[in-house]
Amino acid sequence: LQADDLVDGLRILKRIGGHFYPGRLTEISAPDIYGIVVDKERGKKPHIFSQEEVLNEAVLETTPETVNELRIGARVCAFWSNQMNYLHPGTVVAPDIDENFVIIQLDDGDGRDIHIDQVRYLPEDYPFVVPDGDPTIGSRKGVSTLLRHETDKQERNNADRQNQ
Repeated sequence: LQADDLVDGLRILKRIGGHFYPGRLTEISAPDIYGIVVDKERGKKPHIFSQEEVLNEAVLETTPETVNELRIGARVCAFWSNQMNYLHPGTVVAPDIDENFVIIQLDDGDGRDIHIDQVRYLPEDYPFVVPDGDPTIGSRKGVSTLLRHETDKQERNNADRQNQ
């Protein structure tokens, strides 16, 4: 994402811990302050982020149309289950026997065949996401709690930098 890409209604994936949450960008006080309305979240209230945070922690939501356009080694993220509203990062390892499925090795070590409709691109050079310390593993926290946790952590880090 680039600053010029940030427009109201843009579909993005916001990274929180080791997962990506799909949502829609809203302009709060552009070009400095933006909101992200996370899909399927209660209340539909935007979570507020600076432009820098959006550019560093979100990626454009883009969907492959066919399995054939996914090259082996491509960085992607995918919905693991219809019960979860977040995507797991991983790497394409092979096409499946079924032309509508692709085999993905997730960064957390799991691998499986996933329907093309459940796959989203990550930027080509997107780094491996280390799941250690992921606040969602073994947790029932909702995305609002996780976003508040991330915002609180960033505010503490900023305060620490100012006090140095």
